[in-house]
Amino acid sequence: MSDPRSLADSDSRWIGDYRLTGVLGVGGQGIVYLGEAPLGERVVVKTLHARTAAEPEAL
Repeated sequence: MSDPRSLADSDSRWIGDYRLTGVLGVGGQGIVYLGEAPLGERVVVKTLHARTAAEPEAL
């Protein structure tokens, strides 16, 4: 895995209970973040762009 880039000022720092620590990639569907679960495990969190999230098949 490549090193994540730093979060931008406009990036969220938390999604639910998951703390976001970096950006792994950005693509046509959304953004993939490196994060940390409540017990400290490293996780990947994918968010969908608004236009993609409006598509039922994407959800």
